[in-house]
Amino acid sequence: MLKRILGLVAACLMAHAALAAPPAYFVHESKLPFAAVPGLASEREWGMHNGAGYRMEKPDNWNGKLVMWAHGYRGEGPELTVDNHPLRVFLLANGYAWAASSYSRNAYDPAQGARDTHALTKLFGSRFGQPGRTYITGGSMGGHVTGIVAEQWPQSYDGAMPICGVLGDYELFDYFFDFNVAAQTLSGVGKTFPYGDDYLTATVPATKAALGPAFPFLLNAAGQQFKALVQMQSGGVRPVFDQGWNFWTGLAGTPAGNFLFDRTWSTSSTWTRRSPPPRMPSTSPSSA
Repeated sequence: MLKRILGLVAACLMAHAALAAPPAYFVHESKLPFAAVPGLASEREWGMHNGAGYRMEKPDNWNGKLVMWAHGYRGEGPELTVDNHPLRVFLLANGYAWAASSYSRNAYDPAQGARDTHALTKLFGSRFGQPGRTYITGGSMGGHVTGIVAEQWPQSYDGAMPICGVLGDYELFDYFFDFNVAAQTLSGVGKTFPYGDDYLTATVPATKAALGPAFPFLLNAAGQQFKALVQMQSGGVRPVFDQGWNFWTGLAGTPAGNFLFDRTWSTSSTWTRRSPPPRMPSTSPSSA
């Protein structure tokens, strides 16, 4: 009887663990192959490495230099995807090789992106020979990945270029959270947190309507107060703030104007308000 009870308890615990487990990430390997650029002869390789999909390409006139690409935030879904370096044609035409990883998980996890990208850098060396110089570039969350890679493995890279990089670390996510709470408070709608499934369809439209007849372009007194608060929280008085305000609160996002209201940014499963940012373990130059 005791064994049966213990067996049932174990089964319940396993079922609970399965429900709480992160999504099973996967790569459609049929999507990894990529065609050559017409007129630019190269050696291409794609496949899987440590749970991540990858692409690598070395031009026939390789100058011995490698440029890694770190992609941005892909959402929280289970499918992992890899794309070509956005400067692929320019790089190949000028003799540079490039490589890119899908990372082995989605969500906002720049630490994992850094590990997977650095692992791909080493894989490239084993496949095509060690580059004379190695650079890393990345956009948005990929810019965060780029910063981590440069800090953790400085002996392995000769240059790093974050593009629109999320280098504000977790303070940026605090800003997103503050933006939403301040909008709700000043509008009189009232703070809603955690955000419900109808946040973008109900709470946000009500908040905008209470801040002006045509938010963000035509504001009432509460809306003007909110705009002034956003200005101070995002860097203070500056010449082009109005243009930035109109774009980020009126045009960016889906639907238009919802980028900063997207609850994903301030309730990401990877980030918790005021919690420590994802840090890489200490790495000595000898392990680069």
